[in-house]
Amino acid sequence: MGELVLTGPSLMAGYLADLDAGGPRAVEHRTGDLAYQDAEGRIVLVGRNRDMIIRGTVNIYPGLFEPRLRELPGVANAVLVGVPVPDGDERVVLVVTAEGVTAAGATAAGGTRDADAAPVVRAGTELARAVAGQVAQVLDHGALPDLVVEATHVPVAGRSRKPDRRALVSLVSSLTGTVRA
Repeated sequence: MGELVLTGPSLMAGYLADLDAGGPRAVEHRTGDLAYQDAEGRIVLVGRNRDMIIRGTVNIYPGLFEPRLRELPGVANAVLVGVPVPDGDERVVLVVTAEGVTAAGATAAGGTRDADAAPVVRAGTELARAVAGQVAQVLDHGALPDLVVEATHVPVAGRSRKPDRRALVSLVSSLTGTVRA
């Protein structure tokens, strides 16, 4: 498995500003997608390179584990993030949201909150403790989180509305005893 890199006759020459400045023509395009080629020759996408968490010699691909975590009782959403520590490694933090709370901010009880507001993140909640007790059943040993926290909601970014992992790292770094570099 590795990053999908494309090349070919229809590849762009490069970014105009770079070419105008005398920069070299592009010979390949790094997609940022993690992929492998299966036995039948098909390319299988498995995640994003920049979402990878590095802990020691283990590379953790959150996209491989998050669907299993979302199936745990009481969990609506689950996002694994890596919080950098001074030695170059990352602490793994699992951020979960409770069932009954939608991404738009409405709760099952009918209350609302501002979906654009920063999530409130807490360790030691009933849900966080329950999930922490179950993660070993659904995660590989190397991907076990150092900390499980509960958030009111997961912030999203961009047109794709994917989880904003950078925002989550900033929110949880104080809980892990580390400071975002």
